[in-house]
Amino acid sequence: MLSTLIQFIRDHYHTDAFIPLHAPVFRGNEKAYVADTIDSTLCPA
Repeated sequence: MLSTLIQFIRDHYHTDAFIPLHAPVFRGNEKAYVADTIDSTLCPA
């Protein structure tokens, strides 16, 4: 699956060169918004 994703990205950018990726950076309330979204869509146990 990872190789499929990598090939998709390379095809999208029309390159076989290294494409740097980075971890997301949350500077404000973004982390809380994402957590709220995930929590709101969880099925009750």
